Amino acid sequence: MRRRKWGERLYAIWQSVKNRCRRPRLQSYQYYGAKGIDYCSEWEQFESFRGWAIKAGYKPGRSLALKAGATVFSPRTCRWVSAEEKVRRRLRLAPPRAWRLVNAFGETKGVAAWARDPRCRVKFALLYRRLDAGYSPEEAITLPEGATPSPRKRRLRVSVRRPRARPWHKIDGEAAARLHTVEGLPPGKIAQLLGSTISGVRARLKRMGIYRPQKRKRPASRLGRSLYRIWYELRSGSSDRRRSADSGRKGVLVSKEWDRFEPFYAWATQSGYRKGLCLSRVDREAEYSPNNCRWATRAEISRRKRPPNRPRPPRWTISAFGETKGPTAWSKDPRCAVRLPSLIKRLRSGIKPAEAITRPRTRVGNVEPKVLVKAFGMTKNLTDWSRDRRCRVTMVTIAHRLRHRVAPEIAIAAPPYGLDVDVKRRKRARRRGASRR
Repeated sequence: MRRRKWGERLYAIWQSVKNRCRRPRLQSYQYYGAKGIDYCSEWEQFESFRGWAIKAGYKPGRSLALKAGATVFSPRTCRWVSAEEKVRRRLRLAPPRAWRLVNAFGETKGVAAWARDPRCRVKFALLYRRLDAGYSPEEAITLPEGATPSPRKRRLRVSVRRPRARPWHKIDGEAAARLHTVEGLPPGKIAQLLGSTISGVRARLKRMGIYRPQKRKRPASRLGRSLYRIWYELRSGSSDRRRSADSGRKGVLVSKEWDRFEPFYAWATQSGYRKGLCLSRVDREAEYSPNNCRWATRAEISRRKRPPNRPRPPRWTISAFGETKGPTAWSKDPRCAVRLPSLIKRLRSGIKPAEAITRPRTRVGNVEPKVLVKAFGMTKNLTDWSRDRRCRVTMVTIAHRLRHRVAPEIAIAAPPYGLDVDVKRRKRARRRGASRR
């Protein structure tokens, strides 16, 4: 049964409380169960915990917190806290270590606390990278994103990189600036024109302070994003098996009509695209074009890829019991007592088909079995009966039941421990019971 609005996260929180208090193998048990913290009997059932959580003001994003000094998770000792209050609570209970403290503006705080300070103009990750790069604490906190610090206060980092075709300081800055600002070319096109690498052109533009990153224009709707991904993978040559599973080979051509995303999006919406469909070609030898493509499900594409299942005709046939089949079909027949290799060997040795099919298998050395059992209209030895699908016991149990005059069908098909066939054991049990009385 599907849970209601907040059931899934509430169930995870409830299960986490139980595991922290009762499962010693968990890492968090040392902070809860090992210190004597447990949960009340009212929260043994999830429904009671869920009812209290909704009444206590639970909302998505809040966490369960135990009051200070309490040793039992219960409705009277627990409350819901926000994410910010949870962080402040953790910092109060476990302050940052010495190597994480930052001294700036006459104060000493952790990196996370400085990231939440109103004077900080960057996020936590960038602040951490700046401090690792050698920025002074004041500059790392107050400089806006994209600004460079003073050279005298920055510590140079030594990094090992692969040799580039042309360093950034050897690139013609005037030409790069004109192509980027006037003509609006991206670093990739500029690198092709100047014979350099993209990273070198980007570094040169950043040093000059004129680099303008171009964001890829993607559709806002979900349908547009999924279609953009299909079009982008089709144009970039990355064959995604889930969406273009019928391509069959690499380097498939795409028509010039789909060089831009807008014509492809218009064709896809008019041709009935919906989520879950894949792009498929009608003619696999032709290119991807509006006249040669259609939308199909994954099941249709897999059936199209899979060759039709056509059974091969047998090389030679055997006539027996008024039927004509191949050796493989006769080996799967319930009347056949041997496997396919033995059946073929018998037929090649000159044995008649009916006898070759129904005669039980012989033991090693071509010695006929001593015990043959007739059941269900067939005659086999004990070994073959123990391998039959209708048999539910071992060969030893079948022999034991037959020695006590149990019908062959019952001895083969009865489940284990379902028959009490040992007469002597029953008599001994009766004698023991009479002597005790």
